[in-house]
Amino acid sequence: MANAFDFRFAFINLFLFRICLDFEKATDDEEDDALVVPIHENIIRNFANIEIYDSGNKKEDDCLGWITIMEKCDGNLREKLKNGNLTLKERKKITTGIKSGLKYLEKIGIFHHDKKLANFLLIGDVAKVCDFGLVMELSGRKSYRKLGYTRRGSKYRRIDALCMFLKC
Repeated sequence: MANAFDFRFAFINLFLFRICLDFEKATDDEEDDALVVPIHENIIRNFANIEIYDSGNKKEDDCLGWITIMEKCDGNLREKLKNGNLTLKERKKITTGIKSGLKYLEKIGIFHHDKKLANFLLIGDVAKVCDFGLVMELSGRKSYRKLGYTRRGSKYRRIDALCMFLKC
């Protein structure tokens, strides 16, 4: 017999699935208010994003952090390379996938600036770009933020704040 936890978990799964259905694939010619997100074989699929604010921040204009629910992956590229069991063909496929994902992000106005091996996740032999905490986003689309592909707040949106990390 199912308990209350099972029903809540099923409802959450259904809710997250419904959220994903509301969004469409982002292209470079969409309107700002369109419900679009990055959908690409080599971009991690985020299902939900919760922004965390200070209790005194009534306007919710300066995000302190976030929790993002994304697709389950097998591991990251750093650990896979550390094990040393990738063939040259597999390495080339992963590299090509990462390059393709990053080019797609740039095409839709997201510039990913945290390119370390641990931020490239793997599902089988498919590489996925993840960790959108250090990005520069030029389109201003709200839907990118709603699912965690960009961030809001002084630490995430200002060019001078980004330059502190990138040594511009």
